[in-house]
Amino acid sequence: MRYEDFDLLIEPAGEHYKARVLNSPAGQARVEFSLPAHKAELENLIKALDYYRHYVLSTNAVQEPPAKEVIKDFGSKLFQALFTGEMLSCLRTSIDSAEQRGAGLRLRLRLTDAPALAALPWEYLRLPALNRFLALSTETPIVRYLDLPERIPALAVQPPLRILVMLSSPFGYPPLNVEHEWENLREALGDLEKRGLVILERLPEATLTALQRQLRRQEYHIFHFIGHGIFDEATREYGVVLEDQNETSRLVSAQLLGTLLHDERQLRLVVLNACEGSRQSPADPFAGTAQTLVQQGLPAVIAMQFEISDDAAITFAREFYSALADGYPIDATLAEARKAILAQGNEVEWAAPVLYMRSPDGMIFDISMAPPPTPALVSEKRRRLEQQLAGLQPEWNLRSEKIKRLRAAFAVETGAAEKFKIEQQLQEEETALARLDPQIAALEAALQKN
Repeated sequence: MRYEDFDLLIEPAGEHYKARVLNSPAGQARVEFSLPAHKAELENLIKALDYYRHYVLSTNAVQEPPAKEVIKDFGSKLFQALFTGEMLSCLRTSIDSAEQRGAGLRLRLRLTDAPALAALPWEYLRLPALNRFLALSTETPIVRYLDLPERIPALAVQPPLRILVMLSSPFGYPPLNVEHEWENLREALGDLEKRGLVILERLPEATLTALQRQLRRQEYHIFHFIGHGIFDEATREYGVVLEDQNETSRLVSAQLLGTLLHDERQLRLVVLNACEGSRQSPADPFAGTAQTLVQQGLPAVIAMQFEISDDAAITFAREFYSALADGYPIDATLAEARKAILAQGNEVEWAAPVLYMRSPDGMIFDISMAPPPTPALVSEKRRRLEQQLAGLQPEWNLRSEKIKRLRAAFAVETGAAEKFKIEQQLQEEETALARLDPQIAALEAALQKN
């Protein structure tokens, strides 16, 4: 898929905003506009989305007005406020011009100078005359674009794409069913794993130390985070909530996370997933974090701007990673995932994922140009697998031995309080061991193939 760009810069202009088309097939244009009561509009939209997800999808409850009508109205008002006069003419001519040249038109929103508008779901932009949402077509994808000086070439990759998953639900925050989320992700990518297109690995702990250690041992192409996004009022920084060694919360700034990920040359994409229960305010929980990560050097970040249902999350992961493994540009890949969610009868949640990007053409991976593995590469891969297995085996042995001791102590202990304490420790160790088992099994299976 080839694209031409429609670069749209939005800046504050007193109590209003001004928008300028910096580059497009139809040249340049500008307009001054306002978004009256956009905070109230956004709050009404979020309420409609919440009701749709919690009641309509699960119980077929009647919603008045229906959420799909709310988003149509919102998207149309947003479009009509921005695209008037020469701006509208420029967009229409650009779409026609790109189509005549056999290309799509990528709408690149530059909102860095208008942070108050970043929380708006621009992905619902709707062209009323055509009754069409722009982001629902591979012909007109919408991205939040950051123009940075460092060039980002496509990374030559031979499948499988390696995905590192971190699931975080520390004490002190609304609990997330991380095992359920993990099983959903495994279900979504099961077929891709069987076909050798992706490898899914889970961090045993949602700590910064565990992440750094795993990135040192193995190279990954994608980091997929499921958990809470935050804005720290004290430091005025965005970030994510991880765990410390005691499973209590640790607020990790996007700056710190970006520093950790910046040196990973193979890592081209971060996915930030606000799963069920993780949003605590109407504001986008990951907008600032995503932008900071891109500024730190990541070519692309996809962040959920509101929590989504299990079915939508599964459909998104399956179709997104499938299209990415097929070699699609990332913005076209996301459009494919949006359409898949819509095709499931879900007329609302397809706009949840937001793409932040600094790759000029959207090609973060080049699947086709990767050379076949040489004997030296195969040998290096086997060495890495053996290194990973060697790193996990001592922990497995220690936990297995501790479980044996705890079971023996539980059998002879007579005090109720002490017996309860031992039982709690035993459950914790068995849970930790259960996390290690599939990782070790996967490594052993991979070694047998090499």
